Amino acid sequence: MAIDPHAEIPRLRTALRDLVALSTIPAAWVGREPPAVAAGLADVLVGSLHLDFAFVRLCDPDGGAAVEVTRGNAWKAFPEWLQRHLAAVSQGSRKEIIPDVGGGMERCRGFLVPIGVNAEGGLVAVACDRTDFPTETDQLLLSVAANHAATAFQSARLIHERRRAEEELRQARDELEMKVAERTAELRRSEAYSAEAQRLSHTGSFGWKVSSGEIYWSEETFRIFQYDRTTKPTIELVLQRVHPKDAAFVKQTIERASQDGKDFDFEYRLLMPDGSVTYVHVVAHALSDESGNLEYVGSAMDITEQHLARAALEKALAEIKKSEDQLRIIIDTIPTLAWCTLPDGSAEFLNQRWLDYTGLSTEEAKNWGWTVALHAEDSTKLMDKWRAAVATGEPFEAKARFRRGDGKYRWCLARAVPLRDELGNIVQWYGTNTDIEDLKQAEALLAGEKRLLEMIAKGNSLVLILDALCRLVEELSEGSLVSILLLDPDGNRLWHGAAPSLPKSYTDAIDGAFIGPAAGSCGTAAYRKEPVIVSDIATDPLWTNYRDLALPHGLRACWSTPILSSDGRVFGTFAIYSREPGSPTQQQQNIIEQITDLASIAIERKR
Repeated sequence: MAIDPHAEIPRLRTALRDLVALSTIPAAWVGREPPAVAAGLADVLVGSLHLDFAFVRLCDPDGGAAVEVTRGNAWKAFPEWLQRHLAAVSQGSRKEIIPDVGGGMERCRGFLVPIGVNAEGGLVAVACDRTDFPTETDQLLLSVAANHAATAFQSARLIHERRRAEEELRQARDELEMKVAERTAELRRSEAYSAEAQRLSHTGSFGWKVSSGEIYWSEETFRIFQYDRTTKPTIELVLQRVHPKDAAFVKQTIERASQDGKDFDFEYRLLMPDGSVTYVHVVAHALSDESGNLEYVGSAMDITEQHLARAALEKALAEIKKSEDQLRIIIDTIPTLAWCTLPDGSAEFLNQRWLDYTGLSTEEAKNWGWTVALHAEDSTKLMDKWRAAVATGEPFEAKARFRRGDGKYRWCLARAVPLRDELGNIVQWYGTNTDIEDLKQAEALLAGEKRLLEMIAKGNSLVLILDALCRLVEELSEGSLVSILLLDPDGNRLWHGAAPSLPKSYTDAIDGAFIGPAAGSCGTAAYRKEPVIVSDIATDPLWTNYRDLALPHGLRACWSTPILSSDGRVFGTFAIYSREPGSPTQQQQNIIEQITDLASIAIERKR
């Protein structure tokens, strides 16, 4: 068949131009993302070869996700065709010409180009309505473009993976730098805390590499030995500071430690350049470095203050032992309850004040007999704390109620400290009991006053306030029965205000009683505007008209105080009843005075 040279030359020129254009594809796609490479190939093929349809599928040989791009719709059945033929395509590497792919009026010819062996690099499928498609030139151009695109696609994959790896590496580096910075800050802070703790406790640290003789000292260790920080510590410098009387002992201890590699713990004296003496306690632990060489880490504590205090205590104890008889007299006469026990906590000695306070004899109180004076509700708690102190050697302190000789229980503060011998063993416990009943009462009264003032401030009813006031006094004064009567506006009769513990039949009987010069304790107190103390209701003439009401209920004494307003008017009376004849104690008188003032405030606020 003859070839028309005039027609062939333009065709060759076009093919050459397209080939040159396609050869520039790798450079144009450098650095592009994988999807852009596939899209670019489809666009180049359609534009350069004037195709009606192009499908590009680029695969990652390493198992990454494939990228697919479609241009044009001339091959409408291509998705179904690809699904049916995909397995066959992936099993071969041959190109394939498909004569008719259109399925419509306009017929198109298709061309399939696998990329790589067994199409592991992907697939290019194109279609064109030219009757001679694909020519050899078309096939060549398509193959070149597909292979260039596959190469660019893989390069893009590698660049993308490299950038991702670089970003992950950068993030990991940033996180590491941050953690290093945090750990560095923590370490510096820890070092600062450690240095301050050493300074406060007068405890320095040290390290000693026996093989090289190298010694490390903390700042506090330099201070203890009084060497400048620029000085390089050595064994010789240590020995220079040792007191002459301890030098041989210290040198022997150091030499033995360097030979046997055992921990050591000892005390010795330092003689300073100014002539002062410092007592130090050194503790060291033996270790082996990575090469198996012996080294020590330890601490040096300045115990001068403790030593001087211990010496002073020992001197005082020695003097006390010499004057034991005189001490016994002093202990028996000092205004406190003093005692001592054996190491197991059992009582060995209780002074006369303690015995007089509890009413127990020495025989009754010794060993564990003293516990009978404890209130049943406090006994277990105090004994648990006492046994714990005896077991640990820690100072003891506890509050509990002790029975006084008259049978009344009062709060006491018990304290004790151990006495140790030169080996640190407890030989005795020395303790005291302090009566804090008045303090406890004052604290309880103060707390009660605060609660009552809060009730007044909140506007609680007068009935609730007066009831709470009576209950407070009954808590503070064991065995008391409290009553508050209110004077009517006419100033003639007293009416019930509050009496939570008095029998109701009694309070009903005296409700509305007239005041007068001989109207029991309350009526008389309101009449006189002054306190009236009746120590025995059975015999006092003021109770002539009322004793038959009181005595059947076991009421034997009544101490009444008028509740006065700020301008001296009588609001009512405050009374404490007792089931035993008697007068109020000083403590009860103080309570009456304070509670009466509170009652006045509460009543005045409500009127």
